[in-house]
Amino acid sequence: MALRRCANTRTVTGPWGVGGAVMRPIWRAGGALHQVDSTYAAAAYAFTDWTVPVTFRDHGRGRWLTVVDGATGTGGEPESSDSLRTFGAVVQALREHAGLSRDQFGELVRFSKHTVASVELGRRMPIGADGAWSRIRPLLSPAVPAYTGVSFVETDLHEAAVRHPATAELLGGGMMFSLADGRGFLTHLETDGSIHAYVAVKAPEDWLPGIDFTDPAAAKAKLLGYFEGWDDRLRALVADADGTPTPRQIHALPVGHRWNRTPGVTLLGNAARLMSPFAGEGANAAMQDGAELATALAGHPGDPEAALSAYEHALFPRVERAAAESAEGLALLFGPDPVRNLVAMMSGGAS
Repeated sequence: MALRRCANTRTVTGPWGVGGAVMRPIWRAGGALHQVDSTYAAAAYAFTDWTVPVTFRDHGRGRWLTVVDGATGTGGEPESSDSLRTFGAVVQALREHAGLSRDQFGELVRFSKHTVASVELGRRMPIGADGAWSRIRPLLSPAVPAYTGVSFVETDLHEAAVRHPATAELLGGGMMFSLADGRGFLTHLETDGSIHAYVAVKAPEDWLPGIDFTDPAAAKAKLLGYFEGWDDRLRALVADADGTPTPRQIHALPVGHRWNRTPGVTLLGNAARLMSPFAGEGANAAMQDGAELATALAGHPGDPEAALSAYEHALFPRVERAAAESAEGLALLFGPDPVRNLVAMMSGGAS
C-alpha cells in the first residue's frame, strides 16, 4: 500500500474493520508507517519517537487500538515531541474555549474521547486525509471546495452484454465519451461485465438538488429530458439503469491551493487538493501523497516538523500541476466542440 513503508520487525494485525465509519488510523513505529485498514478516511494519525517492535491489536470497537511492545507484551503510547505537544495544547485551548468536553468534541470530529486526549497530550499527529469536506483543513487553510459547474449522476447496467447488448456493443470494452452542448455520457466497463456510467450535465448549482432521487422513475425522466434526440442506446444508460441513480456535484479546491506550515498537522488526498476528475489524477495523486508522506516521516526520525516541511515542499507544485490539468480537462469536455478537442488532446495534437 502507498501508506506503508516496511521496516524492521513492525507488524500489524488486521484487517481492522470499521464498517461504515469514516476513519483510517495510520500508525508510525520507528520508521514504519502502517495502514491499518483499507477504507477511505476521515483522519489519520502518525506516532513518532517509538523505537521498539510493536504489534497493533484490534479492541473490536472500531476506533481504538492498543500499542503493544512485541518483546514484553506491555502496552502504552510513545513520548511526544515539542511540536505535537504545542499542537495538542492549541487543540485543548480551542476545545475549552468552546465549552466542550472531550466527549462532545470527539462527537464533532468523530474521534473517541481517548483519541482527543492523546492529541491534546501531544501523542498523535493529525493528518487530514478526510476527503473533500475535511474537518482538518480549516486548521491550515480557509479554502473550501467550490462547485465547478458540472454535475454527475451515476448509473449502472448490470450484465450488460446479456441484458443490454445493443448498448454494450456501442460502448465497447474500455472507456467511452459521448459529449455535446455541455452534457454527455462517460462510461467504462467493469470487470464483472456491468457498465458504469456518469451522466454529466453542465448546470447551475441548484439543478441537481432540484431532482427527487427518492423517486427513481421521476429522476430518470428528468434526466432523459436533457438528452432528447440522443441515441437510444445511450439513453438506455438512464432509462434502463439498475437501482437508484446516484447524484454527485463536482467540486474543486482552487488551483494552487497551499497553506503555511502549521506545527503538528498536514493534509493529503482530497483534503489537500480536491479537483474535478477530468485529469484522471485523483487516486494516483492520493497514493503518491501517502507514499511521499511516509518517506518524509521515515527520513526524519524524531523530527516530524522537518518531515512535514519536506512533504509539503514537494506536494504544492505537484498538486498545482494536477489541479490545473483537471480544470483544463473540464473546460475541454464541457466547452465548444468537445469531441474534436478530446481527440486532438489524446492524439497529442493541439485543440
